Amino acid sequence: MFGNNNVLIVFIVSYAVALIIFWFLLKQSGKYSLRKANISAIRFRSQTKPVSGGIGLFIMTLFTGILFSYILNKNSGFSPHQVSIGFALIIAFFSGLLDDIINVSPLIKFISQVLIGIICIQSGIIIHITDIEMVNISFTILWIVGIMNSINMLDNMDAVTAVTSVGILLGIGGINVIMQSDAGDHYYISIILASLVAFLYFNWPTAKMYMGDNGSQFMGALLAIYSIIYIWNPSGEITGSFMGIKPFIVVFLAFLIPITDTFTVTVNRLLKGGSPFVGGRDHSTHFLFYRGLSEKSIAALFLFVSIGMNMIAMLLATGILGLSHPISIVSIILAVSYFLAAYINTRITKVP
Repeated sequence: MFGNNNVLIVFIVSYAVALIIFWFLLKQSGKYSLRKANISAIRFRSQTKPVSGGIGLFIMTLFTGILFSYILNKNSGFSPHQVSIGFALIIAFFSGLLDDIINVSPLIKFISQVLIGIICIQSGIIIHITDIEMVNISFTILWIVGIMNSINMLDNMDAVTAVTSVGILLGIGGINVIMQSDAGDHYYISIILASLVAFLYFNWPTAKMYMGDNGSQFMGALLAIYSIIYIWNPSGEITGSFMGIKPFIVVFLAFLIPITDTFTVTVNRLLKGGSPFVGGRDHSTHFLFYRGLSEKSIAALFLFVSIGMNMIAMLLATGILGLSHPISIVSIILAVSYFLAAYINTRITKVP
């Protein structure tokens, strides 16, 4: 088992190592340039900056995770779930990296996302919403594909995806600790959090480095998988039935920002007869900017919303709060209000 002191040490060491890795990648970007291949895509800011942030996250999460596992947990090997998660994250990272290099077709990305879902299902990582296994399997694949695309779409402005991911991971980590689930995940989550915080030093507006598709696909897969284990199935177990409206509410709170942005972009583009999968300056983040908020203010707002909603999601998932508790009711009302306000803002705000 890992004590609290070990988790803190892992976080501090990981943060320091991540800073060095991101600094090194930034310094090397001029010599070994990795920049988005699809430079004609419509983005909010220039795409000429390096998109090697995901490489740093990948290195920290996998290689540092393996290192700490051998140092702190010598008597235990990797569980089947950890091995499956590792393979899934490798596929997510390299499919995103390939997209950064040669701009692969949406079909190739979709196939890789479905493959990740199949790997999870084969290892027993499944969302249980009914007693019908085929429904659960289909919904699990839909969730993984949906979140991977949602996080990828959210990566449209400096720091937005990183701060949103920090909030979600804090909630997942809290559930893991409160429910006394897999001890190994304590430090894996600490490593990922430390890496994201270090990345924010380089990604905070005005960013010196982008996450890239390699990073957003990687983070999307990671958040989708860990949310199945700790949010959809908050006991940390992935067997048994978990039906009812509560898990949907908890997930809505935890993923409020990406769900809102994806819904907004998809609906608005379909109403205009366009494709939801083509980049543009019509995200919820962009319309906040058009309203007069700075990029730093938007990043700070998203950090506050993501952390706040995920703390409530954590309390609901662990049973500390019930759905009928006043704090839960107020939080749900605030979340729905945010969802509606963000969408309405995109309908009434004029694009300059």
